[in-house]
This record gives sequence, structure tokens and C-alpha cells, in this order.
Amino acid sequence: MNTHHYPLSSPQEDIWFDQILHPKVPLYNIGGYLRIDGPIDPALFEKALNQVIQENDALRIILHQGESLPTQTFAEEVQIKLDYHDFSDQDKA
Repeated sequence: MNTHHYPLSSPQEDIWFDQILHPKVPLYNIGGYLRIDGPIDPALFEKALNQVIQENDALRIILHQGESLPTQTFAEEVQIKLDYHDFSDQDKA
């Protein structure tokens, strides 16, 4: 992990403090889903997603609460493992 700590941007600070004041309000959560029609190679899909994470610093941010203002570092590498559920043998709803 990169041990250099960076200050949060002004919008990041706003979100941070809003979450501290209202921890149970999912104001900044973004939901979504991806529908894939046709066959998919789960291992290749996971590999592609990990590559996207590796190439985008914003997806590897780690926030730290210091004695005063929060700071951020960037993980050198993040590897996720996707859960795969095959419903292809189920009746369509």
C-alpha cells in the first residue's frame, strides 16, 4: 500500500462529514444491476473487473480518520472475488 497520505478534496470532505453526521442515511449509495443476456465466462469477467479497479485510482481509495481531518491513501492492488450464481436452469418469472 502507498503509505503517503493525501488530503481529501473539498467534495470528499463534504461527503465524509455528512456521513459522520448522518451515518444511517444512505444518501450517497448508488444501486444498480447488470443484466447479461447470453453466456459469460465468470473467470474472464472477474479478471476484467479487477483490471478496471487496478487502472482507476478512485476505486482503490482507503480513507483514514486522523486526529484532525481525514486523509486518503491508495491501495497498490485490490483483487476482488466475485460470487457467481447460475440461474439458467430456473423457470423465467
